[in-house]
Amino acid sequence: MPEGLRYRWLQLRGQVADVADRYALLHANLDGHECCILNMYAPNTDDEKLFRVLEQELLPYVGMPILWACDFICIVDGALVRCPPRWGTKPRMTARLQEMMTRMHFVDFWRELIPVSKTYSFYTPAHGAYSMLDRILLANDGSLTVRRAAYQVRFLSDYAPLVLECETCPPRPAVPL
Repeated sequence: MPEGLRYRWLQLRGQVADVADRYALLHANLDGHECCILNMYAPNTDDEKLFRVLEQELLPYVGMPILWACDFICIVDGALVRCPPRWGTKPRMTARLQEMMTRMHFVDFWRELIPVSKTYSFYTPAHGAYSMLDRILLANDGSLTVRRAAYQVRFLSDYAPLVLECETCPPRPAVPL
C-alpha cells in the first residue's frame, strides 16, 4: 500500500444509469463533500445526442465537483494524438463534447498539471497510433484539489491506467450578498 494512502469515506446518495449502459452517474458524499462521479464508455457512432442527454443529467450537480472518467472513442483534441492521417475525429460528437466541456468547465487535470508531456493513454499496434482517448475530467467548485496525476505502465492492455491523487478542502464559508 502506498505511503500516505488514507481511506476515504464515500456515501452513495443516488445513481443514474444510461439504458444502453454507456454511462453510470453516482451522486455521493466524499469526506463530507457532495460530488458527482461519472463513468462513461462513449459509443463508436458519430452521434452527439448522447452528450446532449448527459449534459441534462449533470445539470443538478453543477456547483459541486464532477469527476468524469471516460473512454471517449473519438479524438477530442487533434494535438493529443500521433496517428495515421486517415484517422480523424467524429465531427458532430467531437464538436458537441467540446462545447459541453467548455460550458460546464470540465478540465483535463492531467493536461493542466503536465501541459507538455507526450504521454498517451492508448496505443494500437495494428495502426501504429497513440492517442488520448481515455481521460479523467474534472468540473470543480474548489472543494477538490488534484495533487498528482500519473499514467502507469501499459502492460495488461492497450490502455495505460491513470492514477489520480486528490484532496478535499474545507467547505468555503458562504459570502453574504
